[in-house]
Amino acid sequence: MTEPACLVVGDANGLGKATAFELARSGANVVVSDLGTSVEGEGTYPKAAEEAARAIETEGEGDDLERTDQYL
Repeated sequence: MTEPACLVVGDANGLGKATAFELARSGANVVVSDLGTSVEGEGTYPKAAEEAARAIETEGEGDDLERTDQYL
């Protein structure tokens, strides 16, 4: 694969976030997916995925945010 793409589920915090950042640093296009639920699976925070995508973009290693926005 010349341009790997990775889907990391639950990547707004913890291990998922660390995994998403490392994949982006390695050159992969990362698809962000997180409902923003608590560790108990309760509630939602709809902006969790968007915030994670923006954090990866700010790091300078993520995909171009305009392109990323279409997946949020």
